[in-house]
Amino acid sequence: MPHLEAFGDTPQGVAAWLTRVRAGTELAPSPAEDVNSWLGLLVQLRSKADQRHDLAWARVALAVYAYVIGKRAHKEGSLGELSADAMMYRVHLMDCHGVVPGDDLLDPGPVLMWVGQAVRTLTVAEARALVALCWHRVQAGNAPDQALLADFRRLRWIKNRLNVARQLALLTGVQLDHKLQSWLPVWDELP
Repeated sequence: MPHLEAFGDTPQGVAAWLTRVRAGTELAPSPAEDVNSWLGLLVQLRSKADQRHDLAWARVALAVYAYVIGKRAHKEGSLGELSADAMMYRVHLMDCHGVVPGDDLLDPGPVLMWVGQAVRTLTVAEARALVALCWHRVQAGNAPDQALLADFRRLRWIKNRLNVARQLALLTGVQLDHKLQSWLPVWDELP
């Protein structure tokens, strides 16, 4: 993976390179097989964006997130963590630059929709019942089976998304809807 200087140390250079990689006209490590190189690039891009308070670098970082997430969709577990990281980065950008409805980076709408995907899968009461059932099965000494592990993963997936909503709710200009607000107290109960 080239270092940022190879792109002329500009966000436009990185964006042009990513366009060529997407088109298949430039070789790069596959995110599906070598995610660490891409994560290293993300660290560099985010660092540039933060050091320079430059949203152009942030846009490129989020484009890289989207590319890597798209290429790793088949990798269990990694997609959720990387998606949560990308959304938490958006919240960070809104914290630094302010909330701007309609802006491609600073609008909380896409983040709220992403969180909403998780809380649509269960009601608060169903989530609490599933948590109790999972812990009961563990405390009963049952060996973890695929169903139990799937339930824990599902609950953790919801918790990771709610964590982003919790951070977003702290920002001026962001109002969570009633449904999301009702989920926030459940965060502590989730595994």
